[in-house]
Amino acid sequence: MHLELHLMPGHIIRRLHQISSSVFVERMQASGFNVTPVQFAVLAAIDKAPGLDQSTLGGLIAYDRATVGNVVERLETQGLIVRNVSSTDKRARSVALSRKGKILLQEVVPIVRRIQGECLAGLNAGDRLEFLRIAQKIVTLGNELSRSPLQDSGRASVQSTKIPGHQKNAALSACKRNGHNGACAAG
Repeated sequence: MHLELHLMPGHIIRRLHQISSSVFVERMQASGFNVTPVQFAVLAAIDKAPGLDQSTLGGLIAYDRATVGNVVERLETQGLIVRNVSSTDKRARSVALSRKGKILLQEVVPIVRRIQGECLAGLNAGDRLEFLRIAQKIVTLGNELSRSPLQDSGRASVQSTKIPGHQKNAALSACKRNGHNGACAAG
């Protein structure tokens, strides 16, 4: 049965999120890891900027303070991160990866990169790049409408629609694997 909501952007975006989250959890579990998408986001952000306070961390990954606090607490309990009193604000706690957290992150990054291709299965490399460009544009333009807008190192909001190199390279590689020799990646 076809419902009008099947063509509504909000419904389609929700379905994409369901698919992405499902693929992520299934692939992680199949690889022997118990890591959720938000846990990965927290670990990856801490890896790039150790010593962040939890509020800044939440802004970098566009999650609210309560969610980040709960995730950080679980990751600390698992021994994947360490929290210390901030040197600049005694009320804040800074976070850093533990040795165990660094090892885990190194092991799961390749899996996460492979998952990205699975989330866009059926699209050729050119369509993947176009989807990412348009989706990033929508997210950037609507950022301030979110209850947890993405913040970039204290600036008001992120304003870039550039596709990260590893995503562009993954799309080109998938195109070549499908016998297109990179020609479908124009754009």
